[in-house]
Amino acid sequence: MSISYNEIIASKVDINQVIARIEYDYQKNKTEELKKLSLCLLDKYHQARDEFSKVEYLLKSAMAMNYYLDLSGVDLSDDEYKKALAKQFEYVNY
Repeated sequence: MSISYNEIIASKVDINQVIARIEYDYQKNKTEELKKLSLCLLDKYHQARDEFSKVEYLLKSAMAMNYYLDLSGVDLSDDEYKKALAKQFEYVNY
């Protein structure tokens, strides 16, 4: 995967920021903010050109949409997205 160490570190920092924002919005019951973030991350997932970015946005959007689903009861994902997410975890051994 032609990804530099700096890209990986930047990605890790960005993921931590996204998680902090998701948790804050969830704790403050900011449903609309979680929905906006979820849809934004979902859009970035669909627009991503390289596999690394696609996986990164897939996971970020999954986190945001899960918290949104918990607060609102509304699932923002479609079947294609769910298949991509399931495929991402199909090789994980527990």
